[in-house]
Amino acid sequence: MRICQKKPVNFPLDCVAHTGTDIAHRDFLSLLGEENVARDLMLGTVYGPSGAPIEGWVTVRGRHRVIVRGSLKKGFEHYVGTRTCEACGNRLYSAYPPNYLYPAPNPDAVILQSDLGGLVVRPELIAHLDLKRKKGFGIQKLKVLTKPKDGLEELVAT
Repeated sequence: MRICQKKPVNFPLDCVAHTGTDIAHRDFLSLLGEENVARDLMLGTVYGPSGAPIEGWVTVRGRHRVIVRGSLKKGFEHYVGTRTCEACGNRLYSAYPPNYLYPAPNPDAVILQSDLGGLVVRPELIAHLDLKRKKGFGIQKLKVLTKPKDGLEELVAT
């Protein structure tokens, strides 16, 4: 991925606008465990405007992807929807919070890629990292539901 900045913004994980590509700082990924990252993520190179690699940054693609679901809001049912992007083939989804997961994600994966840009990480991995005290992290606890609240069938991330 080639970006037009000399260095990405100072967040550990970000999404390159209009591309659907997540980028991450290697220091952040090391917190998740080398074995977990190697098993669950595919990493690539981030290049700057000159074409040279930007040290410490990688593109991130999950081997397992999930759609973070939402809810119907009375009177705003037309805001809940899904479609497939003609350009990239990704499943696009929108709904109102509260957010949740349905169906339950692959039990073999500890780190999954979210359709919202970012990662979904199992609670047992987050518990020992103490990320809430680190600058630049936004953490949202997601429930896994047995029935979707948005009125749609089971959705598969692409």
